[in-house]
Amino acid sequence: MKARAVIGHPEIEDTNGKVALVRGPLVYCMEEVDNPDYFRDKENHRIHYKTLESAFESDLLGGVVALTTCASNAKNEYLDLTYVPYHRWANRASGKMQVWARSE
Repeated sequence: MKARAVIGHPEIEDTNGKVALVRGPLVYCMEEVDNPDYFRDKENHRIHYKTLESAFESDLLGGVVALTTCASNAKNEYLDLTYVPYHRWANRASGKMQVWARSE
């Protein structure tokens, strides 16, 4: 199954200019535990969803297909990002979570 980006509707303020990542029927999210640098400065990063990859991670949350991509800021500094299925978030540590992210 291929992962893809869902682009937010331009007339919905909270999703305009943002993307959510999905794979089949599952919606994915970023957790602060995997992406601490992104959450420290998320307003200045843009997701590069065209570099999206998926892989089964046996040691993550008891075994899930995780999505990876990257984000960059205005200084062209890049971060690797990990997304997990939304229904599995908040199972490791307390912290922030995000589904919709600003895109390139």
